[in-house]
Amino acid sequence: MLAGAVRLPDFYDRPERYFDAASWQTRGWAWIDPKKEAEALQLLEEMGIVSKMEICAMRGTSYDQVLKNKERERKLEERYGYTPPPRRPRPADTPPQEDLGQ
Repeated sequence: MLAGAVRLPDFYDRPERYFDAASWQTRGWAWIDPKKEAEALQLLEEMGIVSKMEICAMRGTSYDQVLKNKERERKLEERYGYTPPPRRPRPADTPPQEDLGQ
């Protein structure tokens, strides 16, 4: 708009129409301890403090793209007859180990 490359006749009358329609997303960065980060983000999401959309944005992707990728994976697995191994239980779901007196 400022350079004159784009012409939007009602931009100055209704700028929110255009600002709300666009989203800017930064590059995602890996953390030092990805396991701890994943556990922390999962906890925050379960507590309702952050959304899955926010978590995806932190990682440099969108939740919409994640769901599209999962659907594509599911269709490919189905097409080739691949059955993924069962998921391992989360640490919170695992009963505590007994102390063996060590």
